[in-house]
Amino acid sequence: GISPGSAAGAPRPGAHTLTLRAPSVLEGDTLLAGVALALVRAAGVAAARVGLEVSLAAEDRPLLASVVPWSIAPNLEQPVRAELAALVESLRVLASQRTFLRDLRARRAGLAASFDDVVIARGAGDLCAHAALTVRIEPSGTLTLIGASDRTTQPLLDRLGVRLSAFLDALAREPSAPLASLAMLTSEERRTLLAWSAAPPATGAAPTWVAAFTAQVDRTPTAVALIDDALSLTYAELDARA
Repeated sequence: GISPGSAAGAPRPGAHTLTLRAPSVLEGDTLLAGVALALVRAAGVAAARVGLEVSLAAEDRPLLASVVPWSIAPNLEQPVRAELAALVESLRVLASQRTFLRDLRARRAGLAASFDDVVIARGAGDLCAHAALTVRIEPSGTLTLIGASDRTTQPLLDRLGVRLSAFLDALAREPSAPLASLAMLTSEERRTLLAWSAAPPATGAAPTWVAAFTAQVDRTPTAVALIDDALSLTYAELDARA
């Protein structure tokens, strides 16, 4: 289930939050790997680097960065089970490596944008420093999405939560299927596409682009029409700006 609002660990006031429950068969590092796959697939890119929060001893926290880059480059033709296992192994390798000095960020401009806009973290807590989005994974299987109020919106977090939940359900349900076969669509979106494909062919003159867009606004006003690194608009919101 998915529920907006405050999450355990008291995220900072004003942050957007959403909690959801992962399938029980996904747990520990396998769940962590599933979330990473889901985020990369939701972004629509072939590969990406996300931030991974690491545990530091108290004496190291003033000196060392608490978030390290985790490279995710899934092979879409491989079975889900194999991709999850490969990511779990990469987590093991990351755990054996040292993090880097905290002041490296100041000495290397652009480092933040390279990997820690989106951070995956274990346990309850707050939004990670510098992150637009932090996904916190608790041992119980509860996921908390925390978005920076100046870089995300609650509707955007809600839509991401729906797709993340649908993708994790598919991972748990079809572990032998190729990763490429697992869509990010919800059941409602799949039914809509099937209905469109079953509709009789249109007759007469082809509609103009404006007419086709207006019809789409009427059909799915709350569906995402446009998305980029800084903005997400529904059909209704895009129509209002036209």
